[in-house]
Amino acid sequence: MTKSYKNIAITAMFAVNLTALIFITTLVRHATSIVVNRYAALSFFDALNKLPLPSDTVQAAALCVFSLLVLLTYAQTLKKDNMTLAVLNCSAQVLLCIAVMYLLDFHYNGILFIPLVNIIIRLNKNSVRFSLMLVVIAAYLFLDYDIISGGLPLNHLDNYIKIYGAGTQTLLYIALNLLVGLNIIVFVIILMQALQYEQYETQRLKELNEQVSRSAEELKVINLQLEEYALQSEKNAQTRERNRIAREIHDTLGHTLTGITAAIDACLELVGKDPAQLKKQLTLVSEAARSGLIDVRRSVGALRLDALERFSLGDALKKMVDEINYTTNIEVTLNYQHGKNSDEAKEIIYRVVQESITNAVRHGGASRIDIDISLDGVKTLVHISNNGASCKTIAEGFGLTHMRERVENFGGAITFDGSNGFVTNAIIPFRRVEND
Repeated sequence: MTKSYKNIAITAMFAVNLTALIFITTLVRHATSIVVNRYAALSFFDALNKLPLPSDTVQAAALCVFSLLVLLTYAQTLKKDNMTLAVLNCSAQVLLCIAVMYLLDFHYNGILFIPLVNIIIRLNKNSVRFSLMLVVIAAYLFLDYDIISGGLPLNHLDNYIKIYGAGTQTLLYIALNLLVGLNIIVFVIILMQALQYEQYETQRLKELNEQVSRSAEELKVINLQLEEYALQSEKNAQTRERNRIAREIHDTLGHTLTGITAAIDACLELVGKDPAQLKKQLTLVSEAARSGLIDVRRSVGALRLDALERFSLGDALKKMVDEINYTTNIEVTLNYQHGKNSDEAKEIIYRVVQESITNAVRHGGASRIDIDISLDGVKTLVHISNNGASCKTIAEGFGLTHMRERVENFGGAITFDGSNGFVTNAIIPFRRVEND
C-alpha cells in the first residue's frame, strides 16, 4: 500500500468518525436544549441513570481528544521505522478512543477502527501487529453500551432521541445507522486493499527471489564461460608467443645460416688461391655467426632487433645488403626511401627483406636481388625481385607463411609472384591497423 493511499485511507476514517462524533454530541446538545426550553428537566432526569455532564463540555472535550488522536496518528508516519515508538503510539491511540467513547457514554465504539487501521497499514512486524489487533478487537467487542452499562451508570442515547417526534426519531436513527455502517464499509475497503497489497508484495518478493535465483545461475554460467575464456586466452597467448619465437628464430637463424652457407661456398673457391682474401671472408663469416646468435637471443627474449637498435632502418638494410655482397657471389641492390614508420613497421620491413634474401639464396639460386622501398601516403611499398628459379605454383612454406602473418596482422598486404624469377610485393602501413 503506497504512502499516498495510506494517508487517504486514514483521512477517510477520520472524516467518517468526526462526522459521527459531531452528530452524536450535537444531538445531545440539541435534545438537552429542547428539554430546558420545555421545562421538562425533572422528568427527563428521572429517565436517566446518572446526572450528565454539560453537553457543551462533552462536545468540546470529545473534539479535543479527537484532535489529539489525529496528531498522534500523523506523528506515527514520522517514526514508522521505530517499532517501539509505533507500538506506544498505537496503544495511546486506543486509550484516546476509549476516552472519547467514555465521554459519549459508549454510545459509539466505531472510533476504534482508527487505531485498528493504523495498526494494519503502519506496522510491519506481524507478531506485534497481531497482538495489537487482538487488543483493539477485544475493546471493540466488550466496550459496548449493552455490556458496560451493566457495571457502570450510563445514559442511553435513546433517552435523547425520544425527545423528538416520531418522524424525526426515524431520521435520526437512519442517520446514526448510516454513519455506523459507512464507518464499517470504509474499514472493510481499507482491509481489502491492505490484503491485496500484502498479496502483491508477496508475489513481488517471490518474483524477485526467482529473478535473483536466475541471475545467480546466469552468473554461474558466465563465471564458467569466463574461466574457459581465460584458459583459452592463455592458450592463445602461448600459441602466439610460440609462433613469434618460431618466426624470429626462422628469420634470424635461417638468414644467418643461409649467408654463412653462401659465404663458405665462396671460401671454398678461394682455398689454395688467395689466402688473404680467404682469411677476410672467414672473418666476415665469424662476425655473421655472432650477429645471428645475438639476434636469436633477442628474439627469444622479445627484444628489438640489434640492427634496428644500433642503426636506422635504412642503415640496417644497407648493412645487411653489404654483408651479402661481401660474403657471397650474389649482387644485391637497395633503393630505400625513408618514411615515418613505427618501430613495429620497421621491424616488419626488415624481416620481409631478410626473408626474401634468404629464400632467393637458399631456394632460388639467384645471382641478383633488387630491393625497392618507397612511400605511398601513409604506407610503405616494398618490392623485392630476384632472377632465381621460377615457379608457376607457389607452395608457401614456413618462411612465406610467417612473412604473410607478420604483414597481415599489422594491417598490411603481401603477394608473391614466381612467373619470372621471384617477386615479393608488400604494402605496410606506418602504424598498426586493428582489424575486426
